[in-house]
Amino acid sequence: MIRPLVILSLLPAALLYGCVSAEERLEKGNAYYSEENYEMALNCYFEARSADPNLPGIDERIRTAELRASIQRGDRAVERQDWETAERAYGDARRQDPASQEVAECLRRLAAARADASFQRGQQLMAEGNPFDAVGEFEQVLVLLPEHSGAARALDRARREKVERETWAEVLFQDGKRARSAGRHEEAIQYFTRALERNPHHEAGRQGLLEVEAEFARALEAKGENHMERQEWSQASDAFREALKHDAGLQHLELRIVQAGNEARADEIAAEGQAALERKDWQAAHDRYKEARALTRMSDRYRSQFETARERLADHLYSRALGAENARQYESALRDYSAILDVFPSYRDAGPKHSRLQEALATAAGSYEAGCQAQENLDLVEAEKQFRTCSAAIAAYRDVQYRLAMVRDGIGRAKTFYDRAVEAERREEYHRARVLLEECIAITTPFQDAAQRIASIQQALAAIEKAEQLYQDACRAQGEKDLQLAQKLFASSQESRAAYKDTGRRLDEIRASLDTAGKIYRRALEAELDCQLERAIALYEECLAISSPYIDAGSRLDQVRTSWQALGEARELDGERRLAAALEKYEIVVAKHDCSPEVRRRVQAIRQLCKQLAIRYEAMLKAQEKEDHPAALAAAREIRRECKGYKDVDSRVPWLESEVEYAEGLALEEKAQFGEAARYFEECEKRTPGFRDAGTRLEHCRSQASDPPGILGSSAE
Repeated sequence: MIRPLVILSLLPAALLYGCVSAEERLEKGNAYYSEENYEMALNCYFEARSADPNLPGIDERIRTAELRASIQRGDRAVERQDWETAERAYGDARRQDPASQEVAECLRRLAAARADASFQRGQQLMAEGNPFDAVGEFEQVLVLLPEHSGAARALDRARREKVERETWAEVLFQDGKRARSAGRHEEAIQYFTRALERNPHHEAGRQGLLEVEAEFARALEAKGENHMERQEWSQASDAFREALKHDAGLQHLELRIVQAGNEARADEIAAEGQAALERKDWQAAHDRYKEARALTRMSDRYRSQFETARERLADHLYSRALGAENARQYESALRDYSAILDVFPSYRDAGPKHSRLQEALATAAGSYEAGCQAQENLDLVEAEKQFRTCSAAIAAYRDVQYRLAMVRDGIGRAKTFYDRAVEAERREEYHRARVLLEECIAITTPFQDAAQRIASIQQALAAIEKAEQLYQDACRAQGEKDLQLAQKLFASSQESRAAYKDTGRRLDEIRASLDTAGKIYRRALEAELDCQLERAIALYEECLAISSPYIDAGSRLDQVRTSWQALGEARELDGERRLAAALEKYEIVVAKHDCSPEVRRRVQAIRQLCKQLAIRYEAMLKAQEKEDHPAALAAAREIRRECKGYKDVDSRVPWLESEVEYAEGLALEEKAQFGEAARYFEECEKRTPGFRDAGTRLEHCRSQASDPPGILGSSAE
């Protein structure tokens, strides 16, 4: 049987611990032990024994550390009142040393602590007036610690109070039944509620309360409907709300409450409408009656008042619209005609008048807005066109005549600047011509071909400045060692203006440097193709030191550095037996470079080993399918010995170990060797909690074994 904490001992000691000796591991474990860090001490002892199985006294130190670690885990679990964990930990300690008085004392303290916790919960429940649950806590105290002081008296008091509460609750329940039978629903609700306060576990009282509340809610609903028929909206709403309190399932009453509120609000709003009629506020009267009619579900309510208010409002608006139209207040008149059509669509000739005025205003407004926008954008030609259209639709529309005069004046000034600019351009006075044209388009744009003329002048001026700018840029690129760009810029400068400054000399220097960089670049390519990665890195760096960037030297340098790093990582992973990851890194390098024979041989060897591992993995899966768990476990361990982290082997091993131990336990159980079987089932349960029925079989074997079970303690202990 393999302990979980010593699973690392299966690996070669030299690989796992390197140069650390067994004695050093032992001393480190002793230091942890003196600090009462027993878990770490135990790990160090296991490592020491793995490094040297013949180390004197190591087995005794492991047994002592295991016992102290189990007791320490139990003590910590007791402190946080994790009773199940404490029982398991002390049970482990009992199995490690069945005769230990210290472990027996720990189990006694555990029982006492659990009993005290249950006693305190019982006392708290009694203080909260809950003797029903308190009885169970006090009974648990006496099971754990029969000699507990006060538990028996507390249990007796809790039982008496429980019986008293049950008796009172039954009396109140019977009173509630009689009140319900007599139709006194509210009184019955009070009795049932008080009965449940006395005894929350009185199911008949709970059911009776639900039923009587439902009956009372239906009675309240009927009462509310009667109030609705008599138009007693407030009383109806109160009855429906009260019914919902007693039966939340009557969701349809929410709508009835809303309807009652709407009807009440409609009456209030109609009263406001009547007051508005009396003071001749036709708009307010119309709006109030319209709002009231929208709230009520009775279509004939407030009809006549609404019609009266609507007709008087339309008369008032029509008279005001005619007056506004005569005074050339067209927008105001249109608003009044629109208002008439909103409240009274068939009123007199309001419709035709509205259509004619709306069309004229739309034309004038659209043209005016377009003209103002064009004027704001300095497009005076378009602005003049739009303002003429607006004036034709409505001559007195806003300030259209004033704007039209301003636009025409601006167009005349722009024409003067344009004519002067054309004369200056003919004389090749480009700067003066550009200024005049800019003044022209500052007044209005577009204007004839002013923009095109400015562009042409700009090209002429730019051609003069181009040679100087190219030269300056080329000098800057040469200073920054971007020789390819510098060569291109000097050549362009020379094309724009022949023999400009020292362009020729600089071009010769740059071409010589680029030729040197090219030779180094070609050597770097050859080194890269031969997988001389370190040499290629140095050559690419030297090439870029002459000219950066240079063709693809930068990207190739990054690629070679990546390959060099991948090769180093592959060798490191290979040394750690992480073959899949190592092969992936090797293949990155091999795919890009013609690597050395040593690397190619190692890649081939790893590929071959991976094929063998795949065969073993398939054999493991087939053995597991056939439930030949020992064979599957052997195959899994063989794979782990060859390669770390292969597929899901690491996660399968614990389960397969549990399968093997479980089968061993079953065989021993059939032979009635219950003590031995229990140890196998216990290991199985510890490694894989909940595995099959290992827990149940463990308890069965313990109960059948001749030795005491020792995990939870017996009554004799």
